[in-house]
Amino acid sequence: MKEQKSSFKMFFTIGLLLLIFIGAFVVIKTAGASVEDGLLKVKGIYGVNIPISEIREVKKLETLPSLGVGKVNGIGLGPIKIGYFRYKELGSVKLCILKNEAPYILVTTDEQKILIGLGKEKNEELYNKLQDNL
Repeated sequence: MKEQKSSFKMFFTIGLLLLIFIGAFVVIKTAGASVEDGLLKVKGIYGVNIPISEIREVKKLETLPSLGVGKVNGIGLGPIKIGYFRYKELGSVKLCILKNEAPYILVTTDEQKILIGLGKEKNEELYNKLQDNL
């Protein structure tokens, strides 16, 4: 009886860890951002489509600001941060940071702030596309 209980706990734990790993993998792999058809498309579970006309400001940040409260709702796995976070200087921000490489792109609308970090080259490309479309 004890062996069955121990075996069940082990399989349950392995299954739960596998489920968490697969979930995190899917969230990370589906995240991204692009400019298409007059929209800034932030992809993934916390994705949003923002008409370029609603963007007030696009700014490059060489460093991430200091976290205030930290993660409000989302995933924070080392350099990967996806979801809603609260920063001292910026307040509530939606993050899509997959790589810890500057420059980061801060997009501000009347309703929200989005901080994007896809890697140096992709960030520069996204920034240039946004500037060309503003």
